[in-house]
This record gives sequence, C-alpha cells and structure tokens, in this order.
Amino acid sequence: MEHTPEPWNIGISADARPHFYFHVGPEQRLEWHIETYGNIPVTEADARLMAAAPELLEAAEEILDVSGYRLTQDRRPGTMLEKLLRAVVKAKGE
Repeated sequence: MEHTPEPWNIGISADARPHFYFHVGPEQRLEWHIETYGNIPVTEADARLMAAAPELLEAAEEILDVSGYRLTQDRRPGTMLEKLLRAVVKAKGE
C-alpha cells in the first residue's frame, strides 16, 4: 500500500485546529483536520511529526540500503539499525 504522495504540509486553521495539506497531483489538495485521538488532544508537535513522516521514511530506507543491513544475516537486536528497520516495517505495514 502506498501512502499519499508528498509534499505533506501542516497548517493551523482559524479555529486553531492542526490540519494537514496533502497534495495529490499539481492541482488537488486534501485537508485533514484533527483535534483529538480518542480522548488525547493532538498537538502541533504531533502534526509536525506526521507531516514529516514521508521524508523520515525515505531517509530511513536510504540508510538501510546504504548500510546493507536488510541483506545481512547478522542482525543484532537493540542496535540502531535494527530499530530503524523495525520502524520502516511498521510504517509500511510489512
């Protein structure tokens, strides 16, 4: 499954609710307004992290590719690269 293409941008609406702009193609813009996740308020910091997710995933995959970590059989639990691999797997739903 592919995520919504970048760029993802964050904005704050007039009523101070964090929202995202998802650009799909050159003309179309989708907006996602969020206030809470369950009973937990969603903060601007949460929104910034979510908006950065595509770039973070791309960087993580490049690090794993350059390091050759995905190809090695010598994976050590708890290492930085193992944590990065687990995060990529989680993000991609693999």
